[in-house]
Amino acid sequence: MARTIPFDLGRGNARLDLLKDRLDTVGERAWGILRVAADVVNGETVVIGSDTWEVDVINSDSGIDTASSEFDNTDDPIVVTVTAHGWVVGDLIRVESEYMRVIRVNSVDSVSLKRGVMGTTVAAHADATDIYESDDIGAVIAAGNIPLGLDATLTPTVATDALIASINDEDGSDDQGASVEAVDIDTDTILIVAKARGTVVLATTETLAGVGNAWDAATMTGGAAASSRQLAIYARVPLAAEVTKGDMIFPLDFDPIVVLVQVVTTATGVPVAWVGAALVTVASGDAPAYVTVDNAGAVDWATTDTVYLLAA
Repeated sequence: MARTIPFDLGRGNARLDLLKDRLDTVGERAWGILRVAADVVNGETVVIGSDTWEVDVINSDSGIDTASSEFDNTDDPIVVTVTAHGWVVGDLIRVESEYMRVIRVNSVDSVSLKRGVMGTTVAAHADATDIYESDDIGAVIAAGNIPLGLDATLTPTVATDALIASINDEDGSDDQGASVEAVDIDTDTILIVAKARGTVVLATTETLAGVGNAWDAATMTGGAAASSRQLAIYARVPLAAEVTKGDMIFPLDFDPIVVLVQVVTTATGVPVAWVGAALVTVASGDAPAYVTVDNAGAVDWATTDTVYLLAA
């Protein structure tokens, strides 16, 4: 049930004065939207800032199978024997549905692997299970690019899930994971949000050729540092002279960016359908800024009304 809370005019005015003087804001986080409406293709890229993710199809049989119970566990990381593997640090491999990243090449016959990358689940794998490697193992992806591991399924849902997992990779392998967080909005939309408030202008580009595959903008949008903003609140009954002249003047100690006006009937508090305009005149020399609220529209304010003005 709604209830009325008594308003202490004395303390309330002090609070209004404080609010009018300065309003603190915590800032805003920059963001970007990537839409993936069509299947992706091996070799296509997605860029966030200085990092480039490259679609890397992990669907070629390496000719090496799991053996000696080295994959029959959920240890992370693991060191395994893989004869003449040819892999380098950063390469992805796949055993069943689990992706693993090469984090160290110990020798031509041994590597250390990071388990459960690309958002997959660490699982035990029986001996004699195929190990799949990149279709591009003979032509390594561009230097410095982060492989976006996918199997033969290249649909928007699978691709976006993999990219989100890679961006949010907790082991720090994907650099921008330290500055942005990826959020799964729906089956073909990714929201990236800066982890810190403030202006962020990371590039957001791609080479996705499918129809509807694109970032909404070429850089992250918005973002603002924490700051203090000035706010002025007025509540005035128009003077008879103001009604005759057709305008009211509200002086300010700052140049406002936003001005909101509401007119109500004083006796009832019912809003008036005022359709005039509020014109801002910025400060000049010793002359302060001010807002002119006019009666140029079809419905005017009168001495029986109260005009509320908020400037920020």
